[in-house]
Parts: sequence; C-alpha cells; structure tokens
Amino acid sequence: QPRFAYVVAFDRRIERYWVDVIKAGVKQGAIRPDIDARLFYRIVRDTIAGAVHWYVPSKVRPIDDVAESVIELLLNGAIR
Repeated sequence: QPRFAYVVAFDRRIERYWVDVIKAGVKQGAIRPDIDARLFYRIVRDTIAGAVHWYVPSKVRPIDDVAESVIELLLNGAIR
C-alpha cells in the first residue's frame, strides 16, 4: 500500500547498511569471500526477528545465552 512506502524505503536503507558492513568484513578478511552478502543479511535479520515468536525470557535460558548460541550457529555452522 502506498501509505507504507516509507517502511519499504527504510527497510531498503537498513539492508544497504548491513550489506555494506558485510562486504567490508569480506574485504578485511573477517567474513568468507564466497558469502552472498544479501542472503547472509536476510538470514541474520530473520533469525533475530523470528526470535520474538518463540523466545520467552527466563533465568534458565537468559537472552545472552540465546544470543551466543545464535551467533555460534550463524558464524560456525551446525555440522562438524
């Protein structure tokens, strides 16, 4: 809908920031050069956004532990 065009524009701007940072990480050697920056951004974005649907704050599994686990999975994978 046209009245929400500003949301689309904002989303594109945020994506551009992320992709630029990911590409800078590739250039610096911190991120693998074969990574598709846009795909990586979307996976990270959706992982973060999706957590609001399943994460319930608790002392048993604090948010910092969940964040560390997600970072570990995203950066190192799940398969040995």
